[in-house]
Amino acid sequence: MDKRIKELIKVRLEKAREDIDTAVELLSLKRYRAAVNRSYYALFSVTTAVLLTKRLERSKHSGVEAAFNQHFIKTGIIEIEYGKIFNYIRRKREESDYTVKVMIDKETASLHREIAKKLRIYNELWDIPKRNLTKWKKNRGAESAAIIEWENIFKIKTKEEILSILEGDNEESIRLRSSSPFTGILNENERREIFGFYNKKYKNDQL
Repeated sequence: MDKRIKELIKVRLEKAREDIDTAVELLSLKRYRAAVNRSYYALFSVTTAVLLTKRLERSKHSGVEAAFNQHFIKTGIIEIEYGKIFNYIRRKREESDYTVKVMIDKETASLHREIAKKLRIYNELWDIPKRNLTKWKKNRGAESAAIIEWENIFKIKTKEEILSILEGDNEESIRLRSSSPFTGILNENERREIFGFYNKKYKNDQL
C-alpha cells in the first residue's frame, strides 16, 4: 500500500473519530437528529477507508454502499451483518434528518455561492482560508482530518476547481463545505441576510 493511500485512510479514520465525538456530544444535548446524522457520517468515513484498502474510491453515498457490499460483504471478507448495519443507519439518517439536512445544505450552499462570487472579484481574499487553516492547526494543537484534507485541496487543485467545490451540488462538495475554511470572507450583513432567509423559511425544522 503506497504512502498516499495510507494517508487517505488515516484522514478518513480521523474524520470518523471526530464525527463520533460530535455525535456523543449532540446525544448528551438531546439533539437526536443531529446525532444520527454525525453517526452516519462516521460510518461513511470508516467505510470509505475500508474501500481504500482495495484502492477503491467512490464519491457518492450509494456508490460507497454498493462497492462495500460487492467487494467486502458478498465476498465474505466482512460479515453480512455489517452491511445491514450500514443500510439501517443510512435509512435512519435519511428518515430523521432529511428536512434539517436540506435546510443546512441549502443555507451552506448559498453562503458559499456568495463566497465564490467575492473570490472571483477580489483575488486577495484567497489568503483568508489559508490563514484560517494555519490558525486552526495552532489552536487545536494537532491537525484534524478536515484541516489536512483542505490543505491538500489547496496544494493540488486550481482556483477554478476549488470554486467548483464551493458552488457544486454533488455529495462530495456538500461534504467538503461542512468543514469549509472560508470563514471571514462574507461580512456580517451578508451572512445575516442568508441566515435570516433560511431561519424564517425552515424555522419549524431547526433543532
